[in-house]
Amino acid sequence: MVYVLRGTQGDMLIDTGMEGCLDQIVSWIEENGFIIQWVFLTHGHFDHSWNAAFFREKYGAKVLLHEKDKALLYESGFVPLKASSEETEYATACANALASNHPVNFCKIDRYITDQDTLYLREIGFDADIVMLPGHTEGSMGILQGRVLYCGDAVSAKGGDYFTAMFGEDVDSIYLSEKKIFDLNPLIIAPGHGKYIINERAFP
Repeated sequence: MVYVLRGTQGDMLIDTGMEGCLDQIVSWIEENGFIIQWVFLTHGHFDHSWNAAFFREKYGAKVLLHEKDKALLYESGFVPLKASSEETEYATACANALASNHPVNFCKIDRYITDQDTLYLREIGFDADIVMLPGHTEGSMGILQGRVLYCGDAVSAKGGDYFTAMFGEDVDSIYLSEKKIFDLNPLIIAPGHGKYIINERAFP
């Protein structure tokens, strides 16, 4: 899934999809009149970063990525994922097999985000904050705008009804990030895969 965040100085594309999705994403952007000035990569995996170079070249968009995921933009930077539960063991094995043999479409990064940059989006015209959600990758992060959390692969949607911890590089960190999401208590959770989730805990 990709999303667009509206800003006062242009719009931000959250993740860019993988190869084969580009035409559909571009059509959606142009049909809605979005002005993409920024690309926010929730993490460095190819299925989220593949088209970043296109948006940087076509729209002049500036690309943001956490500094800890820098190595993932290179083929040699593949880091095997770990299953967070028995239910994710098969999916983890499939993801590792795919990622380990997949070429990386390298993109120049305009700004590497650090753990201290949680307020950076406000400096560039967005009423939103960066939320650090390590575990799926070391540099995984999301965006909290009001009561909507765009969380990348920190969690995975299951039929749009509930979410579960994703597999990743560091299983302990995955669950800490999941706890952080519960503590933030967003009304809507917008994951990197699957339909958005209405968080029942968020209702009064």
